[in-house]
Amino acid sequence: MGKGNRPIDKSMAKTIFEGNILIPLPKLLVGNRFHSLFSIISPTHCDFCGTKLNVDSHYTRFILTSYSTITLNTTYWICPNCQKHYHDEIVGVSGSANYSDEFYDKQKFVRYDGRCSLNNSCRIGEDIQKA
Repeated sequence: MGKGNRPIDKSMAKTIFEGNILIPLPKLLVGNRFHSLFSIISPTHCDFCGTKLNVDSHYTRFILTSYSTITLNTTYWICPNCQKHYHDEIVGVSGSANYSDEFYDKQKFVRYDGRCSLNNSCRIGEDIQKA
């Protein structure tokens, strides 16, 4: 063993802002651009007729993540011509799920008999026992 202090791993350092710990979120490739995890991508035009979309309603989504439960203000959109409905896409959340993909993946590999708040926790427990 060498003498002296061990060097600190600074890659995991967090920033404190107004009494809260800030965690830098990873970036994911969506389409041809990198977006931060849990950022909102809004549709702009209708896929069928190409008309610019109008705001239909606003709503708040609560997403379970491994960081914490986060709230995101998202929007429903409507096409004025064909009346087709669209919604905002949240990076890292599949469809209308209330948990993130990374949260689901971490829960899948937890070794506590697969007990979690997800709807298919019994299957998760079976997968872990077979592994």
